[in-house]
Amino acid sequence: MQCQFDQVGEILDIAAAAGDSVKKMCPGCTALYFGEMVSPVVYGLLLLKEYDVFMQRGLINPGGEKTEHFWVEVYFEGEAFILDAAAGCFEDGGGKGSDVLFMPKDEACQMYGYDQCTDRDWVPGDCDRGVLRSALDKLGINKEVDAILEEISENNDI
Repeated sequence: MQCQFDQVGEILDIAAAAGDSVKKMCPGCTALYFGEMVSPVVYGLLLLKEYDVFMQRGLINPGGEKTEHFWVEVYFEGEAFILDAAAGCFEDGGGKGSDVLFMPKDEACQMYGYDQCTDRDWVPGDCDRGVLRSALDKLGINKEVDAILEEISENNDI
């Protein structure tokens, strides 16, 4: 049985591996593109770990300027959390560099302006195969990309 700390570590490890993989494949990409690339990978890998997770598209307000963005919402211990592997792309929006934002939704909305979000459907073609392969390698998951995509598709339809 996993304890909460183990689960939080697992969630953060997945987000960090996916984020590092996007940075490797697309150095210097914009926060919007980064979020769009990373969220399907994070969503899929968390779904396989049986987390209650949703991809989101909406607005955030880093540094006083609203901008379109993508992130993942995770329900953990009955509470909604914002998980944003692209938060480090915003100088004032959750961190710098490779930071991952993982905090209660209410706090994230208040502090960083996550707002007006809608659920985004997961589509296998949205997962960049190179990013997914790199994330799987970082996490020590020795399965083929096609097999992982098929598993995610099956779990997404449940």
